[in-house]
Amino acid sequence: GKVLERRDLKDQGTMMAMTAYQNLLDSEDSRSIHLSIYKLGEIVSILTDREEFGKAEQLIIETSLQHIKNSRKGNQYPLDVNKYTLPDVFVELAKLYGKAGLHHEVIALLDLSPWWNAEDLSDLHDQDLALVTARALHTAGDIGKATDILKSYLLEKSNDDEAYQLLIEIAGNDIISWLDKLYRMDRFEERPLIWKAYLLYKAGKIDDAEKVIRQAMNVDPTDGEQKAGQRVHSYNLLADILDAKGDKENATFFRKVVKSVRIAEKGDLISEAGLVTRSIDYYQEAMGVFADAYCIQWRLAERLYATGDLEGSKEHYRVAFERMPEQFGQVASFCFGCEGAFDKMQSRSAAEEVFSHLLETTPDRPQLHFLYGLLRKSQKRIPEAFRHFKKAVELDEDYLDAWKEISLLSDSVYLSRQEEDRIVIKMLSLEPQQRHFSANISDVGDWVSLWNTIEKNQKFIMKSPKSLYPFRESTKMLKAEREKEAKNNNPDFYYMQMNRDFANRKTMNPSELLSQHNMIPMLDYFISLDKKP
Repeated sequence: GKVLERRDLKDQGTMMAMTAYQNLLDSEDSRSIHLSIYKLGEIVSILTDREEFGKAEQLIIETSLQHIKNSRKGNQYPLDVNKYTLPDVFVELAKLYGKAGLHHEVIALLDLSPWWNAEDLSDLHDQDLALVTARALHTAGDIGKATDILKSYLLEKSNDDEAYQLLIEIAGNDIISWLDKLYRMDRFEERPLIWKAYLLYKAGKIDDAEKVIRQAMNVDPTDGEQKAGQRVHSYNLLADILDAKGDKENATFFRKVVKSVRIAEKGDLISEAGLVTRSIDYYQEAMGVFADAYCIQWRLAERLYATGDLEGSKEHYRVAFERMPEQFGQVASFCFGCEGAFDKMQSRSAAEEVFSHLLETTPDRPQLHFLYGLLRKSQKRIPEAFRHFKKAVELDEDYLDAWKEISLLSDSVYLSRQEEDRIVIKMLSLEPQQRHFSANISDVGDWVSLWNTIEKNQKFIMKSPKSLYPFRESTKMLKAEREKEAKNNNPDFYYMQMNRDFANRKTMNPSELLSQHNMIPMLDYFISLDKKP
């Protein structure tokens, strides 16, 4: 109904969704009622899209009451379960109020609800609530708190364009230096550069803006991990910048790229709804606007394959693989819908043909070796895959995704202890926050280099304020619970408190990280025997 813009189908779908959700609430089975908490966001989203805010609010209230009633039965879930699931319900209510423009209700909910199971917004770690709270505070005129919350939010979710837009609305050019720090903390996330370029462009610093946006495109030009409507954002901004410089021809080129991607995204929705044959028309229309986007060629190949046109699909696979190396950055995020690039015989055959030819003509392109490595990995030819990934980092020593693949294959090929250590330490130096991978430091033998690298990384750490927004009534309830549990000497209380303290620690210093090393239990064992380690 949504993709075809048919009101009758949307009405029917909404009714079916409401009936299914009500069945969960009306069930005597505790598990079904518990499941309703996790489905609540989906049904509320359907209703808010229809601007049925009152109905959505009533459903949230009914869900919370039914859940409390179920918990008090004491069947499968204790009463305390409310502390861990009710906050999810109230987050949905806060989001609903935010969408409805009732920002004063958001603040009232934060202040008056005792069921957040947290003393402060910083303890809750709910990114949706942080954004809703910041917008409400901004509307209420509390600029300082709104700014702190948005900055803290972006430290955790630095790819959210909505948060950047609101922060820029509040602080403007004053955040440029902060964006620089955010990028240094994670130089494989291009969003801080994109929004810095936007601010420079708005300030009339056109040459500086172009330099920064091209730097962002070098990281990840396609924004493949972003949701529909936000991909190839850098192309759109670069078009505006080139327009301002009088370069109409190239500006038009980049706008065509963006337009073709938007058309293809419509095709994605059509295909997701099961209308695969109909979606082909959209991909062909997108190709008519800009034929060289690998992601559009790939989508068309996949849909043709799904309809049985194997020969037609192979040709589009071939063109997609030809374009991939030039459209990949150091973070090679496949565009949405292009996952499983080498799963099918037709795609593997096309990749073999294209990559073999390109290696003869452009053997020094690191992205080509990376892609060839992925192909060989899919074929279980691990030693060859490893050699291509290694060649990629020899050509570009900061190619993060190639280093990640090397790390993943390090257990499948013979490497010396020194080589294994070098891989981990290099990845730690490239990506201090470990947001794009998780470095295994537990077996590193070179403790000195490991310590020095972690210590060097400390300068990139950006910390949030300890308090972002206090939950007044929730704090009172938690303090009363703590006094009661401590008085009763409940061991579960201390365990929960320990977990909360650990979750609130954003970063670790070298000694804390090294405490995770596999050698530590051995040292403890020898020390316990009163022997020298």
